[in-house]
Amino acid sequence: MRPTLRGPDGAIEAPWILAGHPLEPDASFRHKVLPSIAVCWGALAIEKPVRKAFMTSIPEFLEMVTSFDGVSEMPVFFIGGLPRSGTTWLQQLIDAHPEVVCLGESQFMSGLSGQLGRVVANHSERRGEDAAVWAPASRGFQRGGVVRLMRVAYVELVRANIGDRDLSRTALIGEKTPENIMHLGRIYALFPKAKFIHVMRDGRDGAISAWSRFRAKLPAEMSWEEYVGWYAKEWVERNRKGLADCNPGASILVQYETLHRDTLAEATRIFEFLGVSSDSEIVAQAVSAASFEALSGGRRQGQVDPKSHYRRGEVEGWRTEFDEAALAAFESVAGDALAEWGYPSGLVSSA
Repeated sequence: MRPTLRGPDGAIEAPWILAGHPLEPDASFRHKVLPSIAVCWGALAIEKPVRKAFMTSIPEFLEMVTSFDGVSEMPVFFIGGLPRSGTTWLQQLIDAHPEVVCLGESQFMSGLSGQLGRVVANHSERRGEDAAVWAPASRGFQRGGVVRLMRVAYVELVRANIGDRDLSRTALIGEKTPENIMHLGRIYALFPKAKFIHVMRDGRDGAISAWSRFRAKLPAEMSWEEYVGWYAKEWVERNRKGLADCNPGASILVQYETLHRDTLAEATRIFEFLGVSSDSEIVAQAVSAASFEALSGGRRQGQVDPKSHYRRGEVEGWRTEFDEAALAAFESVAGDALAEWGYPSGLVSSA
C-alpha cells in the first residue's frame, strides 16, 4: 500500500486531496459573515460538525497556533519527480533516518495551497466590494498574511502526521509528492530556504510501471504505444522544468539507477546534502528499513506484483518489456533527453 495522510484535524482520512475533489466550502457557509480564518479553514472541506467545533474553540485554536513553534521553525525540504520514478522509495529511506521526518504524499503544493489561495483571494475580493458590505467591515488578507496562513496550514498538516515521533532529535522535515517538481516557484515563495530533491528515472521504466499502476484510470481507447508517447513527452517536460526551476545551491538530482546500484553511497550523499548525520551505521539502518524486501512485504527484487505500489524493484526492465513499436514511440520524443541525462538508446542503428 502507498503511504497515506490524515487530514489537518487529525482524524479524517484525506482521499479528497489525492482524488482532486473540490475543496470549496459550501455556499451557505461561504456567505456567512465569519472571521477570515474560519472562511479559509472551511476550504478544507471538513465536515460541518468539525467546523462547528473549530468555530466554538477559538482559545484552543490560538493555543494550537502558539504551540507548534518547534515544528514551524524547522528547516524543510521537498521531493519531486515523475510518478513511478522512485520518489516513494526515497521518501521511505529518508524517513527512516532518526533525525528526519519525511511525509508521504500530501498534494499540499499541487492541490491544497492553490485551493487555499483561491478561497483567500475570493474572500479578499468580496471584502473590497462595497455592495457586499452592509456594516463596517475588515479588509481581506494582504500577501504576507496569505503566506503565513499557508505556512500555518502546512505546519498543522505536518503535526497531524508525525505521530509519536521524538521531535527533540528531528533536524528537518520533508514531504514527497511527485508533482512538487512542477511547483518549485510556490515552494520557494512559501519556504525560501527549502531544499529540493529531484528524483529521475529512465522514462522507459517509468512508463512501464505507470502503465501497470494506472491503466484502469486511463481512457479505454488509449493504446500502449499512445501512452508511451504521452509519458515520454511528460518525462522530458517535467524533468526539464524541475532542472530549470530549482535553486542550484539547495537542490540535488538523484537518479533511480544510481540509488539502485549503490544505495549506501547515494544515501550517504543525500543525508550529507540534508545536513544530517551520515554515520555509516545510521545510513545502513535506513537503507535496510527501506529495502525492496522490507517495503514489498518480503519479495525479492525482480519478483513482480502488478498490484503492489512496489512492483518490481529493478532497472532496465524496458529491455524485456518494450516492443519495437513502444521503443520507437518513446525515443522519437525523448531520444535527445535520454542521451543528455545518461540513458542508453535501445534502438538498433540502421547504419
